Amino acid sequence: MEVYLNFQELYNKIETLLKSLNTLVVEKKNLVDEINKKLQNKWEETHGKLLQQKTYLDLFIEQYSSYNSYFQLLIEMNGEEDLKENIKIEMQKLYDDLEVYFFNTKFSLEDRGNCFMEIQSGVGGADTEDLANLLLKMYIKWGEKNAHKVSLLDVWPSENGIKSALLKIVGINSFGLLKGETGIHRFVRHSPFNALNKRQTSFIAVYVYPEEEEEVIKIEEKDLEYSFYKASGAGGQHVNKTESAVRIKHLPTGIIVNCQNERSQFMNKSMALKFLKIKLIKLKSTQQQEQNNLVEKQIIGWGNQIRSYVLNPYKLVKDLRTGYETQNIDDFLNGTLLQDCLYKNLFHLSES
Repeated sequence: MEVYLNFQELYNKIETLLKSLNTLVVEKKNLVDEINKKLQNKWEETHGKLLQQKTYLDLFIEQYSSYNSYFQLLIEMNGEEDLKENIKIEMQKLYDDLEVYFFNTKFSLEDRGNCFMEIQSGVGGADTEDLANLLLKMYIKWGEKNAHKVSLLDVWPSENGIKSALLKIVGINSFGLLKGETGIHRFVRHSPFNALNKRQTSFIAVYVYPEEEEEVIKIEEKDLEYSFYKASGAGGQHVNKTESAVRIKHLPTGIIVNCQNERSQFMNKSMALKFLKIKLIKLKSTQQQEQNNLVEKQIIGWGNQIRSYVLNPYKLVKDLRTGYETQNIDDFLNGTLLQDCLYKNLFHLSES
């Protein structure tokens, strides 16, 4: 929190924010008018989604009106000498609230939902598998510190760490916050797995998918191959006793999904199918983009990294898109500083 020394500074900051927000409010009011017209059609197929969107927009507009009214009240009261110090404190609180409110304008309706995250180790061997596990722990700790429930749906362990992991993150704005994590994460350190303790570079891929997809995709049962096995991670009483874990292979594409987090085979199967649909929709979208020459396939290696983590001989985390950097790598990897980086990425994505 930045503390301002006088009333005028706070006044200028708040006024600037309110002007920016007023432009957004006008846009949202126009959207509400359009939604109300659509809702008059009782046969509108997206009736439920429109109501959800309207509720969100109405709350946004109402909150802005409340902040603006309170700002005007504080200005009027500032003329009373005995209240000046209290007014300044209230102005600081108002500015802090407006900053959070303004930040939340960067989230779309899709951003506000839950998401899935895949972590895959790439070039680097044993060192990469160890660091992939470190990255996995970072996201779990971040969730604990920021009121997001992170569930480990599946993990492919190795002798030195993990080869891959699948997470589900539940919480407000989960997808919006984490979507910018999609990409290649580059680590540099003196490898403890190297007898000569040589400096080594490792690459780990992270992919983030929204839980809810508007497009419906139909999967034929004949295109699916199921495997059932005993869960390998920590879990309930059925772990390692019954074959509750599920692996599904989509034969036409070769996509494989696994889930072993739930106690019952039925629940694991249901979650795996849900994630398979999301991956198939993503594949379809990517193929269409490639046909239009809009994207290139990423390789888990040099040239595609979005962030660098240097653990030694010096310490530095640097995001290559926003320029965010910190030498406090320990607090970053325990999830404490990650939120600051996520905020900067959100603004970067919304402006690009």
